[in-house]
Amino acid sequence: MRSPNTTMNQPKSALQKKSATAQANWQVTAYAIAPVATAPPALPPLAIDWHRLHQISDHNPEFELELLQIFAADTEQHLNQLEAAIATEDFFALEQEAHYIKGSSANVGLRPMHIAASILEMQARKHQLDNLAPQVDLLQQTLKTLQIFLAVR
Repeated sequence: MRSPNTTMNQPKSALQKKSATAQANWQVTAYAIAPVATAPPALPPLAIDWHRLHQISDHNPEFELELLQIFAADTEQHLNQLEAAIATEDFFALEQEAHYIKGSSANVGLRPMHIAASILEMQARKHQLDNLAPQVDLLQQTLKTLQIFLAVR
C-alpha cells in the first residue's frame, strides 16, 4: 500500500510536468503567433540644404534623387581614393580628392561633407596628417546616412 504522501507527490509531480510543458508550449506558440510590434528603423537625420538642392534641380524631386544617387556613387569612389592617399601620405592626391568631395557636396547641399572636405583639403596643402580621422569619419557617416536615405526612397 502506498503512503498518502507518495500518492499525493506523484500526481502533483506529473501535474507540474504537464503544466510546465503546457506553459512552455504556450509561450512558444504565443510568441510564434503573436505579431511582433516593431517600429520602422529610425532614419538618421540627413543634414542637407534642401533649398540648395531644390534650386539646382528646379524643384524636380525625381531629378533631386537622381543627383543624390550619382553623388553617392561618385563620392564613395573618391572617399576610397582619399583614404588610400592618407594611407600612403600622398598629399597631392589627398588634396585633389578632398577638393572634389568639397565641390560636389556643396553642389548638392551636403554642408557637413563640404566643411569636412574643406578641412582635409587645407590639411593636405599644409602636409598635415594629424587628426584627420574626425573629418574622414564625418565624410563616411554622412555618405552612409545619404545611402540609407536613398535606399528607402
